Order: sequence, then C-alpha cells, then structure tokens
Amino acid sequence: MENGGGMFRKLWKLSLLLLTAVGAFLIYKFAFLMPDVTESVYAQTIYPFFTQIIGNLTKLVSFSVGELLLYIFAAYLIFGIVFTFFSFFKPKGRKLYHFCKRILTLAIVICMVYSSFILNWGINYARKPLADTMGLEIQEATVAELKDTAIKLADKANSLRQQVSEDANGVFALTHSKEIVLETVQNVYDACAPEYMNLGVKTRVKGVLTPNLLSTFRTTGIFSPFTYEANVNMQMPELYFPAVAAHEYAHLKGFAREDEASFVAWYVCSKSEDTDFAYSAYAYALT
Repeated sequence: MENGGGMFRKLWKLSLLLLTAVGAFLIYKFAFLMPDVTESVYAQTIYPFFTQIIGNLTKLVSFSVGELLLYIFAAYLIFGIVFTFFSFFKPKGRKLYHFCKRILTLAIVICMVYSSFILNWGINYARKPLADTMGLEIQEATVAELKDTAIKLADKANSLRQQVSEDANGVFALTHSKEIVLETVQNVYDACAPEYMNLGVKTRVKGVLTPNLLSTFRTTGIFSPFTYEANVNMQMPELYFPAVAAHEYAHLKGFAREDEASFVAWYVCSKSEDTDFAYSAYAYALT
C-alpha cells in the first residue's frame, strides 16, 4: 500500500495539468494588449487555418457534432460528480486520496475544455474591433438618431415585404425550405461579404438535434468553437431564420462579439439579391 507521501506526490503531478488553463488565460489576456497583432496573426491567419482543418471534417456529416459533444460532456460531468461521491466508500485511509484525485480529474477536464475554447476560438474576442476594420466612427447615438434609424429600417423592411412570399394567412413565408436556407448562407457570404468577413472554411449551417431544448431556453442558435459548426434552432419563426443563420455563420468566421456578429449578419444579408435574406436582415435589425 502506498504511503501518504506517495499519494500526495501523485496528486501534485496531476495538478500540474491545471496549468494548461492558466497558460490559456494568460494568452487570452495578452492578446487584448495587441489587438492589431491578434487581428493579423490569429484572427486572419491561425484561426481560419484551424477552421479549414476541423471544419472540413465536421461538414462531412449532416448532424451537429458539436451539439452531440455538448451532451456527452454534460453526461460526463454528472457521472464524474456521482463517481466522486463513491470515493467515500473506499477503504479507510484512502477515502481522502480518491476524493481529491477524482475532484482534480474533473477540474483538469474542465480546464482542458476551457483551454481548447480559448485557443480554438475565444481569442477572437481580443481582435481589433470591427468598426476599426471597416473604418466606421462609433459615437453615442441620440434619441433622434435612433428614431431616424428605426424609421429607415422599417421603411426598407416594408419595401422588401412587397417582394417576398406569404402563406394563406398573409404571413411571411420562406421561398425555399429552411434546409435550403441553411445551405444558401455560405453562398450569400461568398457573394456579399468582403474577404475579411469570409475567411476560413466554407460550410452549411446545421439545424440542432434537439430544437425543443433550445426553444425551452428561447435560444435561436449556438456556435460550437470546438468543431466549427454554426447551428440554428429549426423551430425558429421563418422571419428571422435567414438572419440568425447568418449570425451564427459570422461566429464561424471569427466574429466572437454578439453585437459584431449581428452587424455582420445584417451587413451581408442586406446586400443579398435573395429577398428572403434581405428582408430577414432588416426585420432582424429592427429588434
């Protein structure tokens, strides 16, 4: 039987794996100090390369690999917690060792997931603001400016409304199925997005396997930074469906901030010759 010192050394060596998360955190914070370098080196070079390698594999299957991994990870956490509890049934003198080892193992797995998130995609939060890349001047908006913008968006949406299809009840209806829309998003980006908005893998957006779960939490879409998959809730109203799909695709293109991903979705879709995408973009912008 191992003595206390031997068990402690094993735990100490195991705990060194926690440093992966510390390293990833330091890289993440350091990236914010040099947004221009982060933009050119990571966002426009390293990250697109990652998406080409992994994204070209995950796009070979029709279902969302990332969503499946999320459920597996959740099941692992539940199993890990129960397994840790059973360490108290170990022989006397080894209960604390097994409890600490199992807690440490859980912590290491979580740290590795965190590190993977940061290195795979999270550093994009530190890239140069989109406004700087586009040469836009950002300033506080007045109430009058917000009102004027809303009116212009509404007028454009009303104009496009005359060009789209509707169902028997007079409600907007997509010209094509939602599945076709998911396949079309990459074509809209190819046609309307400038190069820096369309780097990396080209792939279809995927519908989630469990839309009821997302609907329960009022979630329209999710992006998997581990498998580079943009996913949307297939139960979403058709009005916002193209724009939300384009929003999740913007995350795939490296735009991590929610406001920037929404702006990119509007910017790209509003230029599309597909009126379903353009109308959805302006309705989406009004929200």
